Amino acid sequence: MAKEGFPFIALFLIPALIFVALGWWIAALLCLLLAAFMAFFFLGMRVRHASLGTLGFRIAVIAALGDYAENTCLMSLTPQLDPASIWFTLLPWATGIKWLGLGIAGAIAAAIYVKSSGTRIWNYLAALLCAAALLSTVAAIAAPSKFGPLVSLGVGLSWLVYLITAGAASLRPVAGAAELRGAG
Repeated sequence: MAKEGFPFIALFLIPALIFVALGWWIAALLCLLLAAFMAFFFLGMRVRHASLGTLGFRIAVIAALGDYAENTCLMSLTPQLDPASIWFTLLPWATGIKWLGLGIAGAIAAAIYVKSSGTRIWNYLAALLCAAALLSTVAAIAAPSKFGPLVSLGVGLSWLVYLITAGAASLRPVAGAAELRGAG
């Protein structure tokens, strides 16, 4: 069903393997967990809206690669913090790609919730919370000192919605479950 997503999921393994090779175990684990969480959420949401779920999946891949680049820059900075360093130059770009990608992914999730059938109140509340990711990211770009601290909160709210949705979906009965039990 999600075979077309496997090449993108494999992209998440490359940064994690590089971090492992460099001995950066925590960065490798965080990169892999973030990537898998976002990717599988959007792959699952394709049931609700195929094109938006696929787009969200692709944006999640870009955000994860931005996270990889950001962590590589941070791990490569020397204690002297040379402003002429390529890592110092690339860091704000990598960070921006990561956070903007996470914000756009939240906006895509909000659109999926609005277009979904089901419990309308939950869908609208979920859409509002997911939209906070993009709103906080854009506000932080406009006024970093004022709204920068809110980006993590906005993105975190969207992730909480993703987790609740995934948890609720895992508790629903599976259509055709009787056939699955008889196949083994």
